[in-house]
Amino acid sequence: MTSPFSRNRAWRDGTHTGFYIAPPTSVVIVDQNNKQLRNVIGPYREGSRIVLRCVTEGGKPLPAVTWWRRSVLIDDHYIQTDSDKVENQLFLDLSRQDVNMSLTCQASNTNLTSPKNVSVNIDMNWGVEGASKQPYLITYFLPEKLRKKNKKIKQKMELYKIV
Repeated sequence: MTSPFSRNRAWRDGTHTGFYIAPPTSVVIVDQNNKQLRNVIGPYREGSRIVLRCVTEGGKPLPAVTWWRRSVLIDDHYIQTDSDKVENQLFLDLSRQDVNMSLTCQASNTNLTSPKNVSVNIDMNWGVEGASKQPYLITYFLPEKLRKKNKKIKQKMELYKIV
């Protein structure tokens, strides 16, 4: 006789029938090279496109996998890639308002269990790809009093570059 607690099976105790529910065993975020991402990711350039995949394993029933920006749902299209794997691929074009943005992948298979979440924060560099990379020029001016007192200082004044 099989136990009524056998995994992945329906059970009947004479008066009730039910199904066992199991949350996903793992939820990870990976990049297009299958590198697992955690915490802060980047830095990315403004205007660049990033591709993130949220991959879940396990769960009965298989979970719905969604992407959230802060607390707003941004993508709920997921696919089953194996008998026990589900994934959601997110394409995101970055803009200035995305700096330090939190992205959360959520895997949820029933309202009876808490969803599993994993989050990353976007780190960004400013500027658009291909923009001019000329350094800023800063000139230091000495007060009139110092210039008159010491002519050597006046001769050694230079234009400094900050890159």
